[in-house]
Amino acid sequence: MGKRQFDHKKVLITGIAGTVGRALARELVKSGVKSIVGVDNNEPGLFLATREQDIEFVPILGDIRDEDTLNRVCKGVEVVFHLAALKHVSLCEMNPLEAIKTNILGVKNVIDAALKNDVSQVINTSTDKAVNPFNVMGTSKLMGEQLIRAANLIPSETKFSSIRFGNV
Repeated sequence: MGKRQFDHKKVLITGIAGTVGRALARELVKSGVKSIVGVDNNEPGLFLATREQDIEFVPILGDIRDEDTLNRVCKGVEVVFHLAALKHVSLCEMNPLEAIKTNILGVKNVIDAALKNDVSQVINTSTDKAVNPFNVMGTSKLMGEQLIRAANLIPSETKFSSIRFGNV
């Protein structure tokens, strides 16, 4: 992460209570961000994340499935890191509709909120399981990636990208 890339910016992290979200927040603080808005539906994890921040931090107990919440928290945000997702293969197999709601419709909500609020950049995290997927989790994450890619075709100043992690 470039030292100046996020300098003095207001950043939103969805899924901030997770391991990757909390690590990203620490790195962003080092890179000089102005403030972080963190959204998560994990109350204990969100509480812990609030105790780790050394800058202006706005914890939002909410869910990416809720369009109104995302529209509200994207106001004034310049960069969105979208980490919130259902990531456990076995749970997604047992609960495919929940995987669709979070990993596909949640991404759509992030895109819509970013466009509505003139966010400059959205960075979506995905998984290596999206390559030739054979399970619900991988397929739902691939669909999320496709939505992110397609969002760049919408006339706007917002730039959308995805990055894949191993075992995320």
